[in-house]
Amino acid sequence: DLRGEGSQGRLYNVQAQLNGNQTLFTVKSNDAGTALAFTNIYSRMEGGLLEANLVQSENGPYLGPVRIQNFTVVNEPKLKSMASSVRQHIPQDRGERSRIIPDGEDKKVTFLLADAEIERGQGYFTVKDAIVRSATMGITLNGAVYDSRDRMNITGTFMPANAVNLAVSSIPLLGQLFSNGKDNGLIGVTYQLKGPRANPELVVNPLSIVTPGVFNKVFEFQQ
Repeated sequence: DLRGEGSQGRLYNVQAQLNGNQTLFTVKSNDAGTALAFTNIYSRMEGGLLEANLVQSENGPYLGPVRIQNFTVVNEPKLKSMASSVRQHIPQDRGERSRIIPDGEDKKVTFLLADAEIERGQGYFTVKDAIVRSATMGITLNGAVYDSRDRMNITGTFMPANAVNLAVSSIPLLGQLFSNGKDNGLIGVTYQLKGPRANPELVVNPLSIVTPGVFNKVFEFQQ
């Protein structure tokens, strides 16, 4: 049972319990950004409530769900580039061009929730079925945050106007036809981040912008 306290009331708590040949880890913090930076996973986050429940079998990888709520991403160039690429391809009558990331707010973007199933082993870190949401956008992610060569290979879907998308997906029958479950929206573009983790290449597929969420998988890049 390891507990730590940082400045400004920042708390960190890790509990480990042995169960047969498995160790169960419960991780909690009210400063997810510092926790992720300390573990060399991501360094552009501030704040956030972190909760993770991970399992390690003997000396194997750490597996399990991670949830972060109410956090800010700071100076993330790929997020700005992705939003800009989406704005260029959204038809004018959609009325979304100025609402994905409002002008003047692109340096600090606040998110409500990030959910993912993770696997972290010796020299690699992967995410599965990851979802990141703000009031104005949603992002799905799958793939390697980094591999043994410190290279990234992430694919997913970027969805502006996420509140509208979630509202559509909740409508009986109509939501099933025009969205791929609650976490895939009506409007979205597929993307790929691939290359060195410090500077991966971003590729956006604009063809998926006009297709319902149920068809987005057709346009996703292959891992």
